[in-house]
Amino acid sequence: VTSNPANLIVLDNPRVVYVNHVTAPVAGNALLPLHAQAVGDERTYKFSMSFDPAVLSNPTVAVGSNTPGASIVMNSSLLASGKLGVTLTLAEGHSLPQSSTLELAKVLFDANPMTAAGTETIIGFLDQPVSKSVVSTNGGNLTALFAAGTITLEDWSAAASGQFLPNGNFQLSLSGPPNHTYVIETATNVVDQVWTPVSTNQTGAGGVMQFIDSTASNSPQRFYRARMIQ
Repeated sequence: VTSNPANLIVLDNPRVVYVNHVTAPVAGNALLPLHAQAVGDERTYKFSMSFDPAVLSNPTVAVGSNTPGASIVMNSSLLASGKLGVTLTLAEGHSLPQSSTLELAKVLFDANPMTAAGTETIIGFLDQPVSKSVVSTNGGNLTALFAAGTITLEDWSAAASGQFLPNGNFQLSLSGPPNHTYVIETATNVVDQVWTPVSTNQTGAGGVMQFIDSTASNSPQRFYRARMIQ
């Protein structure tokens, strides 16, 4: 059986920064993990990410699971043209461990609600406004490869239901995309639109999440909503 077309990248360089393909909701947040293959002497990563500003906007960058305590400096001078400069530096005396599946950083975009479902957009690397480079713990420049990736935007829907439990607590059940994080917010008046976050939960592999409010009986009325944040 002939498979769908696939990309094959043959690497002869042990240091790589790469982006895997991810899916994200139209009108939601697109979470893009930035991965690295490291030898063990890398401390600073400098690069610029390119994206389509008509599809994605408001990028923010946070440390990855393998770079706790690192400092991140963003250069947003060319953001309007879809270019974001990033400098990530590990703490003094620290370097990445030798591995091929490190999470260097997390990049979060807002997805344009007018984008058609099924749109695939490229996340690339370039040298403006920050030139691509990797610096070792002793300050020397290291040769590294930067490999682009893609984000596919899809229509994601979620359904919520609620019920009072015999003990008076209120249970909110949500069914939606699996392995995504929602913040649960409450309000006593939907007209004023003053929502208060009360919990942050993640749907499991089956896409189901439950939240129990043990303080529901303290208010004469309470409204709930679940807002996807990643």
